[in-house]
Order: sequence, then C-alpha cells, then structure tokens
Amino acid sequence: MTVIRLIKSVIDLIRDPGKSFADRVFVLLTIISDMAVAVALIGDIIFGESLVEIGILIATLILVPIFTYMGIYFNRIDITARLIVVGLIFFILPGIFFFGGGIEGGGFLCFIFAFLYVGLVLSGTWRSVMLVLVFIMTLFCYLTAYYHPEMVFKHSKAMSYVDTFISIIMVGVVCLVMVIFQNRLFKQENRIAKKEAERAEELNRSQNRFFSSMSHEIRTPINSILGLNELILRDKSASDEIVKDANGIAGAGKMLLALINDILDFSKIEAGSMDIV
Repeated sequence: MTVIRLIKSVIDLIRDPGKSFADRVFVLLTIISDMAVAVALIGDIIFGESLVEIGILIATLILVPIFTYMGIYFNRIDITARLIVVGLIFFILPGIFFFGGGIEGGGFLCFIFAFLYVGLVLSGTWRSVMLVLVFIMTLFCYLTAYYHPEMVFKHSKAMSYVDTFISIIMVGVVCLVMVIFQNRLFKQENRIAKKEAERAEELNRSQNRFFSSMSHEIRTPINSILGLNELILRDKSASDEIVKDANGIAGAGKMLLALINDILDFSKIEAGSMDIV
C-alpha cells in the first residue's frame, strides 16, 4: 500500500498544474532516467561490463529514487535536483565514461543527456553554473582519455557496438519522452492561461457594468437631493442657518456627483466606449 500511495503521489505531482514546470519535469525525467539506468544495468550484467560501472549503475538506481522521494516528501525538490545534478556531474558521468569504454562505449552519450537534464530541471544561476561544470567535466574526460588511455576500461569491438546501441536507444527514448511531455505541459499551461485571461476579461466587463449601473443609480438620487436643496436655497423665507446648511449640502452633493461622474468615465474608458474630443 505504501508503494501504491507513493506512485499515486508521484503521478499527482506530475499532473498538478499548481506545481512549477521545473519540479514536474524533474520528477518525470528522473523516473524515466532511472528506468533507463535499470535497462543499462541489465545489459551490462548480460554482456559482462566492468564491475565498477555496474556498481555505479546500482548505486544510481538505489540512491536517485531515495533522494527523489525525500524531495517530494519534504517538499524540497529544488534541493534534491541540485544534489542529483552534482552527483551526475562528479560521480556518474566520469565513472560511466572511464569504466564504460570511453569513446568506444556508450558512456559518452551520457554527456548529451547531462546537458539535457541540467537544462530542464534547474533554473537561474544554478543552471548556468552546472552547465559550465558539465562542459568542463566533458572536456576533462576526453583529454584524460586521450593523453592517458590506460585509465579507460577497454571494450571489444562487439561490446562497443552493443554498448553504443543501447545508449543511443536509451538517450533517444528519454529525449523523445521529454519533448512529448514538455509539449503537453506547454499546451496545458496555454489552456490554463487562456482560461485565466477569459476569466479576467469577464471580471473586468462585470466590474465595468457594475460601476456603470451603480453610477447611474447613485447619480439619480443625488440629483434629486440637489434639486430639492436648490428649492430651499431659493426660498426667501429661509433663515440664515438653513441657507448655510443648504449651501453645505449643495457643495458636498456636487463633489459627490463629480466623483460618481469620474467613476462612470473610468468605466467607459475601460470598456472602450469613451470618445475623447
């Protein structure tokens, strides 16, 4: 039941539009990558690859899901992504390259995957720094393999073809799935943004209708008050105190009427029905 709940929580996180794009991509890409690692591990065992490379793949297959689960559980996926990227650059990439046959094996394709992985799961300064580190690690591995070929685990010709073929298929499938998923996410985000824009536009129209209606409704009784107040001001028998109060009512009423007219003008401007002469 715990495994089922974990799978359900992972699926819900991937589908949740409230989560950030980077978090959802990280979880999905990590799951797909771990599946690819499992396939690579089976292939290495069958074809007798280096025990060190097999150990690296086993450690990756165990540790990456654990870190991913902890990141989801503690809601710190950003930190988890950074830790996994650091492990990928300084542990997995050089290990698979040197103990997987170098350029004669499929390990060199992992550098392509590393650029893709870092570019998708990280953002901001961290992404820039890690991409530079991937480049530096790639250069380091190639220069080391060139000047010190004895440090690279040797592959037979048949093993080189098999390893390269498996790596091409795995990296290609991962890239394909990520492109498909990214397109779906973009379409989903566009639909959500379109609905939000329509809601905002409808809310704006409703607000304008409300202001327009209320301005008319409020202006009518104010005009009535001002009209009746004008009768008091024209009454010759009214005392000075009544006239003073009536003047105050007239001033306040005209000020309130001006504010109402301004609100009505603003609603007309927002609705696009105001003609400026």
